[in-house]
Amino acid sequence: MLVYIIGLLSSLCLALFCYEKTPSSRIVISRGELEIRDTYRKFNFLCLLPLLPFLLISGFRYGIGTDYFYTYVPEIDSILSGGEGFKEPFVNLLIKFSGLFTSSPTPFFFFTSFIYLIFVFLSINKYSKNPIMSILIFFLSMVFFIQMNNIRQSVAASIILYSFSSLKDNKHLKFFLLIILSGLFHNSGFLFILVYFIYHMKFVKKHFLFFSFILALSIPFLGRLFILIMSSTSYRYFLMSYLTNEETTWGYILYNLVIFIISYLVLRKDIKMNNVSFLLLLIQLISTVIPILSFVIPSSEFVTRLDLPFVTFQMILIPHLIYKSKKGTFKVGISLLCILLFSFITYYYIVKQGYHGVLPYKDIFGWF
Repeated sequence: MLVYIIGLLSSLCLALFCYEKTPSSRIVISRGELEIRDTYRKFNFLCLLPLLPFLLISGFRYGIGTDYFYTYVPEIDSILSGGEGFKEPFVNLLIKFSGLFTSSPTPFFFFTSFIYLIFVFLSINKYSKNPIMSILIFFLSMVFFIQMNNIRQSVAASIILYSFSSLKDNKHLKFFLLIILSGLFHNSGFLFILVYFIYHMKFVKKHFLFFSFILALSIPFLGRLFILIMSSTSYRYFLMSYLTNEETTWGYILYNLVIFIISYLVLRKDIKMNNVSFLLLLIQLISTVIPILSFVIPSSEFVTRLDLPFVTFQMILIPHLIYKSKKGTFKVGISLLCILLFSFITYYYIVKQGYHGVLPYKDIFGWF
């Protein structure tokens, strides 16, 4: 774990000097209604420097992630030998491109880590009210560790994260192009289209709490619907006996529920005028509902994978909550609560339970 902590601290130190001040908000009239619009930081290459420590760790890893030898190494060997490979075309193209350098799988893991981190840190620079906190949440919320195992889905999730402004600002073509791009890395990316339609329902913004209750009551139906869909797709293997369990991801459910409750308390008065607040709260609602599906779907593995594109937004949500909190003591309280909550979840799942197989760390050079 020491290697990961050193990487985090190095990234935080670089971030202290690489980001501009927090963008301000402005009030505009949109479609005859007052709207608070947040401005974005402009791109500069310095904003990418904090990703370097994470890239060194993730890009040069060896045997890290339960899918490393189980899925990716055999598939990479198969594709380079003329086999069919994955369903997602961009993944196969990336593997073939990596094969131009060497038959070793290392370039593939480096390139996927690079693509993932580029989109994550571009998003942090553009959207985050506090990049330092975003990087901390990126590490503590497990998504950094998850991407070393669920590679294709994590790349798709990072592209979805970057599509945030396109969805918020109604840049429809750009949004759908980014969703298609994410889907070419992993078809779970197309699931985010649901957010597009919900976001544009005026009823949801006006009656958000009521919509939340309706969505919660629909969980049994949604769970059975997902099982029906899974049974007719390649994801039916998640329903096979050795992947099913009766375990409900209680810790995952509770921490998402706590984050949602805090988010609603802070943003409930802001969502009608601020589309950033509304969209982030909506995504967190979905991120809270999906883990509860584990009561119905007999595969916690599938449920947590399904939630990945949504839970990734927490690195933007938490700094936004802190920024929107009016009292200084409340800001400190939210910051400490979130850090402690995420730290506990990461310790329990990554360190104690050994999820995703990221410990102990090993690199291709044999230094660790």
